[in-house]
Amino acid sequence: ADGSWEDEAALGEHLIAEFFLQLPGKPLMFVATEDDTGFGGMGKAKVFGKGAEGWEEVASEDNIFFSDGAAGPGGTAYLFGHDNFNGTAAIYEFDGEDFERIDAIGDDYGATYLFRASQLSPDDVWVTGFSSNLGPFFVRKTPAEDWHASKEGPVTVVCMAIAAVSENEVWVAGYDGTLMKF
Repeated sequence: ADGSWEDEAALGEHLIAEFFLQLPGKPLMFVATEDDTGFGGMGKAKVFGKGAEGWEEVASEDNIFFSDGAAGPGGTAYLFGHDNFNGTAAIYEFDGEDFERIDAIGDDYGATYLFRASQLSPDDVWVTGFSSNLGPFFVRKTPAEDWHASKEGPVTVVCMAIAAVSENEVWVAGYDGTLMKF
């Protein structure tokens, strides 16, 4: 690399909430939501893979807005976001070709959104979220438990960043600049 940037691909117009995800043994992936309505993320989630011939769309899912992802076990990915069809947070397991929805948020949470993820391992993942009924919350998967949502701690603002440093040290940053340690 000579330190200069070069155009690699034009994947489409109106792609928002983009992030890259690298899974073991898989090509680099780029995840985005195509906003074809002009309303901010109401379109189709798309996953692009970097192959020998360049970037290509490998999967898509209607009405989903993905905001972050994490590597799962066995070369799968977890994708987090919001299901625009029913107004709830969405966790999907993605194997590189197909999506499988994981229901982890209870009905008492109301309209929900998932924002950012941090992981200690493929089986230990933290995700920040917000509920219209309960305010900020977390969704977590541990080696001992499947995905579960909880309203842990004194968090009172939407957490837009999270860093799981160890099992006993998780940092979050609120949209108002608040930093908290769990």
